[in-house]
Amino acid sequence: MNSSFDEPVSGLDPRRAQLQYLDCLGHCVATASVTVALRSAILTLIGSGIDAGDLVELAINSGFPERPVRQLISKVLLEAGLRRRKTGAGPKIPPQALAIASQARSQYGDQAAWLLGAAHRVCKAEDKAEERNAARAAVSAAPAISAKIAENSQLCFERPALGGTAAGHRPALRGYQPTTPLTLAR
Repeated sequence: MNSSFDEPVSGLDPRRAQLQYLDCLGHCVATASVTVALRSAILTLIGSGIDAGDLVELAINSGFPERPVRQLISKVLLEAGLRRRKTGAGPKIPPQALAIASQARSQYGDQAAWLLGAAHRVCKAEDKAEERNAARAAVSAAPAISAKIAENSQLCFERPALGGTAAGHRPALRGYQPTTPLTLAR
């Protein structure tokens, strides 16, 4: 193995690159910097078909902490122009949207983006109108539903008629105290 961490080794075979990787990793994790030797070892191993995840696993199994190892490998790969993730953030674009865009582009050419934006606004306005109509229907149906519930599950309190009042009707007199107990009608 190399005595210097900054001395690159050219023509590394994967087994020797693996040993160099583990040898250099201790120094690089401690200093949080990438050496030329570590860079060449990582790139040789990646070039030989070893996945970056396997390099992290190898380092963890050798006793190195996961996070700094991941950071070093990521730094080396980004400097070499190799990305582990696809570029761009956010959710993936559905294939149906790509098909619609392709069809609009072939049919309308340069105006496709503008027309698709207008179509998007129309669809959103229609969805909002449907939501408002559904809310109005729910509100207008609420009294009918309330009446039906009251009709089906109404509890009527009855007592004997007092002085010409209808059964269940309580006169609105101040200080009125019923003289007979209320009974639950079934």
